[in-house]
Amino acid sequence: MRRSPRLLSIAPPTVPPGEGSKPAETKGGKADCEASEKGADAEGWPPMEKPRDFDEVWAIVTELRAIRDAPVDTMGCHMLTDSEAEPEDRRFQLLVAVMLSSQTKDQENAKAMHNLHAYLKGKGGLTRKNLAGMEEKELDAQIRGVGFHNTKTRNLIRVANLLEDRFHGKGRDRAMVTRPRKYYQVPDTMEGLLSLPGVGPKMAVLVMEVGHGRRDAETPEATRQQLEARLPVEVWPDVNLLLVGLGQMIQQRPFDLLQRCIKCTDPVAAFRLVGRIGGNLKVIDKATGDSILDVAEAAKCDEELLDYLKGRGR
Repeated sequence: MRRSPRLLSIAPPTVPPGEGSKPAETKGGKADCEASEKGADAEGWPPMEKPRDFDEVWAIVTELRAIRDAPVDTMGCHMLTDSEAEPEDRRFQLLVAVMLSSQTKDQENAKAMHNLHAYLKGKGGLTRKNLAGMEEKELDAQIRGVGFHNTKTRNLIRVANLLEDRFHGKGRDRAMVTRPRKYYQVPDTMEGLLSLPGVGPKMAVLVMEVGHGRRDAETPEATRQQLEARLPVEVWPDVNLLLVGLGQMIQQRPFDLLQRCIKCTDPVAAFRLVGRIGGNLKVIDKATGDSILDVAEAAKCDEELLDYLKGRGR
């Protein structure tokens, strides 16, 4: 008997230069940036640029997110696939999770995906074929907690049927995939993903990165292009997860985040960063009534940190 699904991530393979898409070209030369050490390589990758304080900021973010306990870490789309399913079924499950996630909290999205896994367990699992065979009312009952569930219900069934027609039947659309020897239930090009109803650029990028381990800069998203052009390639897979989780902690567990600032290599820099991105340094621990200054004084932190908190933390 098949065990209950363990919802784990698809581990994307590392994509060496030349096998995925290349980052967008940049003009360079901005005063507030410095060139990355990578520069252009034999494959023609353009020189990368990053903000001058990127290394310092990224080190703090990494420390603050060393414990992966934000909602996105356990309930993000990359965690909502059945680890025992076939790879192509898992890619389809990732696509479903991504489509459900827009305008929806991670908790509600995870609940909807758990509902679908449980509902389809006895029918062979959450697959393209099984979802294509569901009635709208039947599917809507499982995902009712997500935002715009009626629209998403229609789009999901349409996508499942489109993929069934394109990639399973005789009418397979070769323009949607880049590897012709293998059938893909989910397109592995931005063009193919964006052709699906209900799939936008951000969703497509996530499926490309997590599901296929590929990058594609052929997209109209100027903001994403500019970010990718300024950030080192090696941080691309982590930046979304770490920053989303940091934002969730600022909103949902602000005092826990402040306590982690105290434990950082440079606590003052950590507090400054949290303050810059909207964190409330005056928040009080609801359980004890303590401020973060009270915690720092009890921990006998150094005078520099205490002086900073006396000026900012009250």
